[in-house]
Amino acid sequence: MLNLKNKRRVYDAWLESLLRYGIEIYGNANNTQLMKLQKIQNKIVKILFQDKPEVKVTNIMAKEKILKIKKLKEYVILLKHYFNYNTKFLRLNEQQYLRVKRFKLPKWKNNYGKMRKDYYIPELFNNLPPDLVNITSYNELKSKLKRFLLLNQ
Repeated sequence: MLNLKNKRRVYDAWLESLLRYGIEIYGNANNTQLMKLQKIQNKIVKILFQDKPEVKVTNIMAKEKILKIKKLKEYVILLKHYFNYNTKFLRLNEQQYLRVKRFKLPKWKNNYGKMRKDYYIPELFNNLPPDLVNITSYNELKSKLKRFLLLNQ
């Protein structure tokens, strides 16, 4: 009944806002829990955007430029911390590796250590390409970061 523009508005206002609400916390859950969230997202996207039953959800998500759960988590965390004081603090701890500036990652003893904020934020920044490192505008950051994450899903 709805046109594509209104379907996208319903998705953004209803599902994505719910997913973004706690994504930084439950986005670091184990893969079993993340797969449950991904299945819910897939079902809703399929119901909302599907015209033909044989169309795959991944194709719908690519066409509508919808980020999967893991990439949505990265997007939200990077947007939140890009200009934040935590990022400034982390940049003080930079090292020079072959002309590429990288953040020091704290040592961890088990996989729970990787779920800590002081580990996963520098790791996300280390994975950014060089053209996304020195952006000064928030709107430019949003568009370029989303484009980068959509290409690397």
